[in-house]
Amino acid sequence: MGEFTAVFSGVCGFAPDVEFNDPDVTKNPTKVMVLMVDGVPQTPPLPKHALDGEALRDHAPFVVFKTGDLVSLGQLPKDAETHLFVNRKELSFEIDESPAGSNVFSVSQRLPPASDEDFRHVVHVKEIIKNSTSFKLKPECFQSAPPPPVGIISARVRLETFGLLSVCGLDPLVEFDFANTLNGGFARRALADQVCVKFVKVTQVRLVLKDLDTGDVEKMAFNTDGRNVKIVIGNLCGDSLVPVIKRGAQVPVKLARDEDFRWLYQLFDATAATAIQRTLNKLPLPIPFPAFVNGGGGLHNVQCMGMALHAQAF
Repeated sequence: MGEFTAVFSGVCGFAPDVEFNDPDVTKNPTKVMVLMVDGVPQTPPLPKHALDGEALRDHAPFVVFKTGDLVSLGQLPKDAETHLFVNRKELSFEIDESPAGSNVFSVSQRLPPASDEDFRHVVHVKEIIKNSTSFKLKPECFQSAPPPPVGIISARVRLETFGLLSVCGLDPLVEFDFANTLNGGFARRALADQVCVKFVKVTQVRLVLKDLDTGDVEKMAFNTDGRNVKIVIGNLCGDSLVPVIKRGAQVPVKLARDEDFRWLYQLFDATAATAIQRTLNKLPLPIPFPAFVNGGGGLHNVQCMGMALHAQAF
């Protein structure tokens, strides 16, 4: 038996069926849909703009994994890193676990303040947009039949039944803030740019890929028998796919505003989008920017941060 971890990265919205961190401890999400906004390049190229008129750079959904972690490699070299383009797919998981019940679905929440795994470290839309519970998402985000149209979501991941969903890789030394242009009243704090789902005591995990257009299903089996496996599922910008080759002395990274965060506002329906634009009154959309760094430079640049959304029916 081993462990399997899927890390979610890039511009993803996390939509639960029950509100995250509800004060009532008896109310907890039983499933979460990870929504990847459709930023896939089109032919011919079409410029994309956010609700505030700013240009949006292309993003695309990928699964990144080590070929050697597959149950069946085929003719692929075991040491290769594979980037699988999963446009127009709904992903989910099947697991072989022992004992049964080792991976009942749950979300890490209401943990002690010192915990780095609590989902409160993912910025919630309610902290950015005042009275955001009245702002609906595009229903096509969750649509199965007919398939959702191109331009809304490129892919999505359905998490239910199995796994622990938590924050991973939080950097507590960097605090972020948002411009208060949508009256949300965000309080400056550390934020996570990665979320993960983990399965323990598993001998095999199968990634299920359902085509959003045809309904066809394919499966990829990962071998976790006596070993730990990690994959990345991300809505990634182009430069995220370029390997970083380090030469010479390390140069501290300059922290910057997360311009790609604007993509997440594209998930809201037309009524909500109009209300957001009216509230903005030609001001920029609020996006994360590093407001305080404890301990100097050399920290990684946080881009393509995700957003926790209000409870949805799906």
